[in-house]
Amino acid sequence: MTQLAPISSLVDILDTLIGLHRDLLEVTQDEQSAIVAGELDEVERLTWRKQELIARLREMEPRRDAAVGAAAVSVGATEATVGATGRCLDEPERSEMRRRRDELILLVRSLERVNRVTTRLLLRAIEFADSSIRMLKHTTDTNPIYAAAGSVQENRRSEAWMDRLA
Repeated sequence: MTQLAPISSLVDILDTLIGLHRDLLEVTQDEQSAIVAGELDEVERLTWRKQELIARLREMEPRRDAAVGAAAVSVGATEATVGATGRCLDEPERSEMRRRRDELILLVRSLERVNRVTTRLLLRAIEFADSSIRMLKHTTDTNPIYAAAGSVQENRRSEAWMDRLA
């Protein structure tokens, strides 16, 4: 290894990114739980926290790019990637770099998975709310209502249920 400073800088940045991704994953999982529980204030608070973490990750991206580039040059890597840089290192640094890279990959995949589930939950909640509004807004011509002794009467009202409430 020709220079330790670029590698050390890259390791520090990767550790910071891992910490931010762990925090983001935790907040995203908490947000999902709050959505399921219908805790809208908590969802809002967690959404703001998520935005803060995402902003910090965006701020780190140029630093990560520069650190990967400098580390790759310092070890003679053919590509400016964490994997290629790590392959040029001696043990145990090689294993540590691979561990950090693999952990980041795992965290990003976990975030993608949680976000897909959260998206489905939100879409279902929106569909439910939309369906409820449509149901309250309109009655159909043949909406049966039950009368005495279990007989069925036809509900022939044409105005919207919400209009009758007002």
